[in-house]
Amino acid sequence: MMKRYLPFAAMFAMLATAAPLSVWADAAEPVPSAISHYIHDARTPEDHEAIAAHFDSEAVQATATAEQYSEFNCHYSKATELQKSGTRFVEIAAKRHCRKMLRYYLNKAEENRALAEYHRNLANNLRSSAR
Repeated sequence: MMKRYLPFAAMFAMLATAAPLSVWADAAEPVPSAISHYIHDARTPEDHEAIAAHFDSEAVQATATAEQYSEFNCHYSKATELQKSGTRFVEIAAKRHCRKMLRYYLNKAEENRALAEYHRNLANNLRSSAR
């Protein structure tokens, strides 16, 4: 019975440690996280299902963040910030920034969906080969 819940407990522990790291992650530099170790050690279909669930939640988060950059508020708040710093062509720079961040998070969401699908397929292949 305990072995059955071990992958979920490991996934919860991994998410608890990875969540604070994602706040400080820089867009240009990936942060090595516990998920890479969990992926490396994944052996069972349940492990890969848990990994897929993790990537699904990351895709949802990235999509939500992308929506923030697609709203008018992004342009306005960034323009205000740039204006205070003395940047020239504030509106153009703000729109460019928001478009760049929107593309980044939409691409990140798509990558996470693809990784989730890959791990779901891997779990299904492991299940079918075990029969």
